[in-house]
Amino acid sequence: MSSLYPGIQWVVQRNLTSKTDLESLQLSCEAAGVSFQGIDIIPFSSSLTVECGCMNAAGFYKADVGAIVAAVSAWFVNVSQ
Repeated sequence: MSSLYPGIQWVVQRNLTSKTDLESLQLSCEAAGVSFQGIDIIPFSSSLTVECGCMNAAGFYKADVGAIVAAVSAWFVNVSQ
C-alpha cells in the first residue's frame, strides 16, 4: 500500500496510553500507510527503550533536517491558501 504521507512515523509512548487507544491508533496508521512505533519511556529516566534502529549515536532520531524543514514549509504554504 502506498502512503499518503511518505516519511511520516508516529512514535507513541505505550506505557501512558490505554491499550484500546494504542491499538486504534496503530490500526489507523496501518490503514493510512504510516509507520507506527510504540515505545516505553521509564518515568524520570533520561533514556528511551527504542529498538527500531532509527536513532543515531547521540540519541536523536535520524532525519534529513533539510527535507523536514522543506516539507513543513510546503505544508504551511498549502494550508494557508
